Amino acid sequence: MFLQIVVGVFVAAALGGWAMHRAAKSADRAEQDAKYRRRLFYRGAALYGFGLFVGISQVLSGNAPPATFAAIIPLLFVWSFLRAAKRVKVPPRIRLSDRPEL
Repeated sequence: MFLQIVVGVFVAAALGGWAMHRAAKSADRAEQDAKYRRRLFYRGAALYGFGLFVGISQVLSGNAPPATFAAIIPLLFVWSFLRAAKRVKVPPRIRLSDRPEL
């Protein structure tokens, strides 16, 4: 029993450390790469948009009461993510054929 707890805590700590490492790597990449940052904003908007769609469909089908669903909150998140993605300035891509000769 004691060994199971120790192993479980070790596995949970390793998983949490790996997740934090990935999040930090993603944040560093988003800081450096504008295209990646814009993609993250679009993914966030899609995630909240999907949740909004599922919530509205549950209310319309009668599986959830209308009082428990506040559509304005996820809608504001979708709007803010899309607005932030629109404000990210992505530099134009330079093709090899457009580069000046050295």
